[in-house]
Amino acid sequence: MGATIVSAGIGLGIASFYLLPATLEQSLVNIDVMKKVGGGFQATMLGSGLPLIPLRLDRHVPHVFVHQSLAIILLALIALVFCRKKVPIIQETWRCLVFAIALAFLMTSWSWPIWQASPTLQRVQAPWRLLQLFSFGGAALCGVVASGILKLRLRRRLFPSLIIIGILLINTSYSYKLSRQFVTIRNPSRGSLSHLKEVKIALYEPYSEKLIDVPEYRPVLKNGSPSPTPVIGQPPVSVVSGKADIQLNQWGSYNRIFNVIAEETSTVRVRTYYYPDWHLYVNKKPHPIARADDGTMELKLEPGSYTVDSGF
Repeated sequence: MGATIVSAGIGLGIASFYLLPATLEQSLVNIDVMKKVGGGFQATMLGSGLPLIPLRLDRHVPHVFVHQSLAIILLALIALVFCRKKVPIIQETWRCLVFAIALAFLMTSWSWPIWQASPTLQRVQAPWRLLQLFSFGGAALCGVVASGILKLRLRRRLFPSLIIIGILLINTSYSYKLSRQFVTIRNPSRGSLSHLKEVKIALYEPYSEKLIDVPEYRPVLKNGSPSPTPVIGQPPVSVVSGKADIQLNQWGSYNRIFNVIAEETSTVRVRTYYYPDWHLYVNKKPHPIARADDGTMELKLEPGSYTVDSGF
C-alpha cells in the first residue's frame, strides 16, 4: 500500500505542473470563482442535507459512496478473518482502511471546519471529487486482499474468492447501469446536462463565435471585481471613442491584423482579454496595450492611417 500511495503521489505531482499557470497567474484569471460552483463546498458535502448540484452524475454520488464503502468493509473483513496470521497483509489492510476513512471524513459534513479554513480545498469545488481517490483506495485494498488469499491453501481460498468475484461483478453491473444514464453527445439517453448545447457547439462549431469564456477564464479587473459577462456577437475590433474606420484583415488564434483610419483621436478595443504575452505593433512599431474596463485590450490612436498587428 505504501508503494501504491507513493506512486499516486508522484502521479499527482506530475499532473500538478499543469496547475502552475493558474497558480502563478492568479492576477490574470478569476480562479476564486471555483469556490462558488454548485453553491460552494458546503452544498456538495455528503450528509449536509443540501441538494447536490443538478447533474445526474452528482445525484448518484451518495449511492456510489455507500456502494464503495460496503465493498471496502467486506474486503477488510475478508483480510482480517482469512489472512489474520499474515502480518504484512494485515498491516497493508489497515493502511488502506486509514486512507479510505480519511477520505470519507473529508467528503462528509463533519470536515466542514477543514474546508472552511482552506481556500485551496474550496477551489476543488466539491468534496465528492475525492470519491475517485476513495475508489482508488478500495481498488488497492482489493489487490492486497487478493494477494493474501492466493497464499492460502486451496480449500480456504474458495469462499473469500467468491466474495471478491461477487464484489467485482456487482461493481461492473452498477457501473454499466450508471454509465447508460450519463449524457453523451450522440446519445443523450435519459441524462440531463444544463450546458449540453454549449458542449456541442464547442465540439462541432468551435470557431462559430457562439460561445463565451467561462467565468474562471475571465480576468479580474483592477478594482478586484470579475469581468462582466461577454455578449455573443460582439465585433472583433470596435471603436470605443472617437471616429475611425476599421478593416479586419486576419483574426487567428495567435495573430490579429487590422487596418485603422482614424479621423480623430480614437480608442480602439480588441475583443481579446489582456494578457502580458500579447504584443501590439502599430505600423510595425511596438505600441503599449491598455486594459479596458471589461478586461479586454485597448489602444489609443491619433488621427492617421495604421496597420495594427497583435499577437504572441
